[in-house]
Formats: sequence, structure tokens, C-alpha cells
Amino acid sequence: MNQAVTSVIPGLSTVYEVDNAARASYTRQLGQTAADRDWLNRMTGEQWASLPPEYEWLRDWECV
Repeated sequence: MNQAVTSVIPGLSTVYEVDNAARASYTRQLGQTAADRDWLNRMTGEQWASLPPEYEWLRDWECV
């Protein structure tokens, strides 16, 4: 660890949350099954379809 280096991680506000997220990244399974990809594609489509007008600007970030 280098005390001179800092970083902001959006959504994490405590040391516990950062530690927990880091531990989760080490233990999660890598890769996706075909069912996982289908579910993610379906959910993504549903979320884009129900995007409220005040968040239309997010469409500019649809493909990053």
C-alpha cells in the first residue's frame, strides 16, 4: 500500500465496503454461462426500454 496514492470508488464510502468489494472480486466465478448472458441481455433491454425521459442522456453511454 502506498499512502501517497488515493482513489475514489463510486458507491463505496467506508473501508469495510472497499474491503468487502475487493474480497468479493477474488471469490467470484470467472466467465459467464450462456444462461447468464441471455439473462443479462434481456435485463439490459428491459432497463433501456423503461428509461425515464430525464435520464435519456444515459443513452449516450449505452456503448462504452
